[in-house]
Amino acid sequence: MKLLSINIFLLFFLVQSYASMTTVEILAKYRPNQKIVQLNNELNFWKKKVENGPNQTTFKLQLANAYSALFATTANIQDLKNAEYLLQEISDQQTTNTAGTLRALAHNYIAQHRFCEAMDLVEKAYEIGSDRRASTLMLFDVYEELGDEGAQTSILKRLSDNQDFNYLIRLAKWEDSQGRLNRTIALMKQAEAIAESGKQTDRLSWIYTNLADYYGHAGKIELSKKYYLKALALNPADWYSMKGLAWIAYSDENNIVGATKILNHIVPHSADPGIKLLQAEILEFSNVQKAAKEVYGKIAEEVSQPVYGNMYNAFLCEYYLKESKKVEKAMVIAQREIKVRATPHAYDLLAAVYYTKGEIEKARQLSKKYIWNHTFEPHILKNQLKYFKHSDESYIKEITAEILETEYELGPLTYQKTFSI
Repeated sequence: MKLLSINIFLLFFLVQSYASMTTVEILAKYRPNQKIVQLNNELNFWKKKVENGPNQTTFKLQLANAYSALFATTANIQDLKNAEYLLQEISDQQTTNTAGTLRALAHNYIAQHRFCEAMDLVEKAYEIGSDRRASTLMLFDVYEELGDEGAQTSILKRLSDNQDFNYLIRLAKWEDSQGRLNRTIALMKQAEAIAESGKQTDRLSWIYTNLADYYGHAGKIELSKKYYLKALALNPADWYSMKGLAWIAYSDENNIVGATKILNHIVPHSADPGIKLLQAEILEFSNVQKAAKEVYGKIAEEVSQPVYGNMYNAFLCEYYLKESKKVEKAMVIAQREIKVRATPHAYDLLAAVYYTKGEIEKARQLSKKYIWNHTFEPHILKNQLKYFKHSDESYIKEITAEILETEYELGPLTYQKTFSI
């Protein structure tokens, strides 16, 4: 416990010292190579173990975990697929499937946006009976992705425990989906206290990045920055937090040069298409249209590969509508996304297709049925201003007032486009 207290003090000292640094100074401090070398060494260690003991499921499980950890850092999609193949092989070899293996494979499927398959696996894990609470919590995660609010509510009632980290973070997500951001942050702070009383770095990294996101949504930018820095102090290869700092530079500080430097720092180490998407957005905002178009095109070409499955349906649908004007191709993708998960976001993609085709009434009817009062996400609600332009609907007036307050969350480019309709 004494060692943990020292580590927390050092973390506080690092964050306080980094908070006053320039972008360039921060980047010089966060060197990811050691973390990436460590992950690759672990991967190679378990590869050799599997080679020498090909029938040892424990070795294969550890190798799958190593691939998953590497994917979390480098975003190389093949690492995620390699983890899947190993977990599937383990499952096939076991005479009786274990709940833990099924949950691990389900977690992999969730990352690939294969939600219905993930649900089948978690339900099987639940029936097996080993750690049913863990299976139930994972069911909540799948229901969240599928937009099943009723099932989520039922699970939260069954598992209620304000001393359980895993319960608190899911309750926080639920509160956020209901538009209660202050309540969300309060719950996340409770979870933070629990994480900091233990010794699990992964929990601390997760809670810090999520609190950074929520503080950003609440307009508390300095707190957001502080928590991204806390996450990076634990893991200098935390590209999500580094991207969060780039977003602050771009959307809050109007520091395009700083944001670009941060993203350029990430790209050699991470294959995450989301990093390139932000680069393209900044180029577009900076009126470097030709370069932005080229980057968007390269991203579309990459994530259209079969290995990505449905992971980037939303981007591809919007790309085909805005960049390539391939409306029918966008229609196919929007309908496919609804089959994957019939959420307000998926229906908004379909509404956007109908709007682009000039079928405005269809876009409006979909919105009223599947979006209104079903989401508080400004990236979705902003499109309602376009579909219902010049409308006297009280709902549209209400969300217009709310979206006016979301410039940081939407980003300057999207915000300008939204109110130049």
